[in-house]
Amino acid sequence: MVKNKIAKSIQAGLLASGLLTAVSSHGVEFFMDVEGSFTSQLSIGSSWRVSDQDERLLAPGNNNDGNANFEKGDAFSQIFKGSHDLHLRSGNHGVFVRGKYWHDFALEEGEFDHGHSANGFTSEEKLNDKEFNELSKFSGAALLDAYVYGMYEIGYTPIDVRLGRQVVSWGESTFILGGVNSINPVDVNAFRRPGAEIKEGLLPVNMAYVNIGLTEFLSMEAFYQLEFQETVIPGCGTYFAFNDYAPEGCNQVILTSDALAGLGDAQRSAGGYVIIRDANGNRLAKDEGQYGIAFRYMSEALGDTEFGFYAMNIHSRLPVVNGIKSATWGAAASPSDADQLTAINNNKDGTFYYVTYPEDIQLAGLSFSTNVGSMAVSGEISHKKDVPLQINATMLLGAGLTGLSTSTKLMADVAATANGADFEGYRLFDVSQAQFTMLQFFDRFLGASRYTLIAEAGYTFIHDFDESDDAIKFSRAGVFDGEEGGFVTERSWGYRARLVGEYNNAFAGVNLKPTLAFSHDVEGFAPQPGGAFKEGEQSVGFTLQADYASMYSASVSYTEYMGGDYSLTSDRDFVSVSMSVQF
Repeated sequence: MVKNKIAKSIQAGLLASGLLTAVSSHGVEFFMDVEGSFTSQLSIGSSWRVSDQDERLLAPGNNNDGNANFEKGDAFSQIFKGSHDLHLRSGNHGVFVRGKYWHDFALEEGEFDHGHSANGFTSEEKLNDKEFNELSKFSGAALLDAYVYGMYEIGYTPIDVRLGRQVVSWGESTFILGGVNSINPVDVNAFRRPGAEIKEGLLPVNMAYVNIGLTEFLSMEAFYQLEFQETVIPGCGTYFAFNDYAPEGCNQVILTSDALAGLGDAQRSAGGYVIIRDANGNRLAKDEGQYGIAFRYMSEALGDTEFGFYAMNIHSRLPVVNGIKSATWGAAASPSDADQLTAINNNKDGTFYYVTYPEDIQLAGLSFSTNVGSMAVSGEISHKKDVPLQINATMLLGAGLTGLSTSTKLMADVAATANGADFEGYRLFDVSQAQFTMLQFFDRFLGASRYTLIAEAGYTFIHDFDESDDAIKFSRAGVFDGEEGGFVTERSWGYRARLVGEYNNAFAGVNLKPTLAFSHDVEGFAPQPGGAFKEGEQSVGFTLQADYASMYSASVSYTEYMGGDYSLTSDRDFVSVSMSVQF
C-alpha cells in the first residue's frame, strides 16, 4: 500500500498555469524575415489502481515489485508536466525545438510497503530513483526534438532535408508494434502517465534525413542516425514496471528455487540469494551503423494507391540480458533442496548479469495505402533478420547459471561456456510480420458530427523456431512456474480496434470526444522483448475528453485488462483523470 504525501504544489501548478501570460502560438515576425512561434502545454493528472492484487503475481521473484507496492485505490501517478515547442523559420529554412519536464508527486512523496531492490526492499520508505535512467526518474526535464531543416528545388526536383534530433515514421502501422516503424525508440514512462501525448513518448534521435521527389509519382527517403538511443522502460517498483532487474538502477536478480521457499524478496536480497548486475551493467550499442532508405510510389492506375518499399539496418532498442558465468561454476548434484542450496551458494557470488543491445538488425518491408469506396485501407509486411530473442531469464540466471536448470540444451550450453566467461542470454532469429489496417468514417452517427473506426490485425512468424519440449525456452515472466506454456511461439496474432466520436459544440462551446478501445491477442506469444501478442490477453478502455476554445482540455479514462494465463497486466485495471491548458 502506498501512503501518499501529495503536496498542495500540484494545485499550485494548476494555478500557475492559469496565471501565466499566454504567449501566442501563431507566427510572429522577430527580425528581418525570421518568423516564429512558441507553444506551451501544461497539465496535471492522476491515475489510481481499481483492481485487487492477484496473489499469484505477488510471488517472490523479479516481476512483482510494481504490483506489491500498490493496492486497490492507491494512486500510482499524480503528475504535473509541461512541454514547449519553439519553431523559427526564414524562407525555406527553419529550426524546431521541443522540450518537456515532469514531477510525479505520488512517486516522489509516496512510501511503499514492499519497496524495490534500489532501496533494499525497505518497507514504509520512498522508492530510490537516483540511478534510474533520466527519463524514468520521478521528476526531470528532457530535450526532445532539436533539428534544422531546409526545403530546396534543384531543377524540377524538390528536396527536403533535416539534421538533428527528430522522429521519422515509416510504414502503415497504427497500433501494433514490431513492423516497419522501428526507427525511433520510445519513452514507455511518458506513455504511462496521465494525459500522455504521442509527442512526449516518441524519442527523437540525432540523425540526418532527406526526402527527394524523384518524379511526380516517385519519392525517396533516407536517414542515417548519428547516435544510439534505447527505449526507456519504467524503473523497478513503479506500477507498470514488469521487470525488476533490467531497468537502469535496478541491480539484482532475485533467485527462485524450491530451496528458498518461504523467503520473500527482502529476505532473499538480505541473505545474498541474488545475482548482482555487473559493474559494466548497461552496455549500449554503438552509435554507428544505423541507416535506412525508402521509396514511395503513387499508382494512378490502381486508384491512387501508394506503395512503400523499405530497407534499414538498426540496433535493438530493447534490452536483453546476458550472464557472466561463475569462475567456480558447478551443477547441483541432485534436485534435492539441500543440493540446490549448495549449488546456489557455490555459484551465486561469482555470477553476474548485464543488459545489452544487439546490433545490426536488418529490415526489409513493403506497404500499401489506398481507398476502397469510403474506407481507407492499408497494410504492410516486414522481414527482420537477426532479431534477438531473450532466453527465459529465470532459466538463464536463476537456473542455468546456478546449475539448477532442467533444460538439457540450456545446461549443455552453459556447461560449454568457460568459467568466468560471458554467456549470451539471447539467440538470433529471422522474424516476419504482416499487418492490415482499416479506417472508416461514420458521419452524423449517434448524434455526433462524426465517428471514426480504426481496426488493425497483425500476424508474426519466427523462422526456423524450435518449440519442442527439449528446446530452449524464450521469455515469459519468472513469476510463472513450470516449463510449459507462456513461452514464445513460432506464430502469433491479434487485433486492435478504436472507435472515436466527435461531438462538436456539445454544450456551451465544449467539444466532446468519447473513445472506446479494444485489443485482443488471439493466439501465440510473439518474440520477446517487445513482441505485440501474448495469447489470451485482452484490454478495453473508455476515455471521455472535453475541449474548450482549442486551449483547455480535460479527460477521464478507465482501462480494464482481461484474460491471458500468463499475463502480468490482468490485475492492473486503472482510472485516470487529467486537465491541460495549451497556449
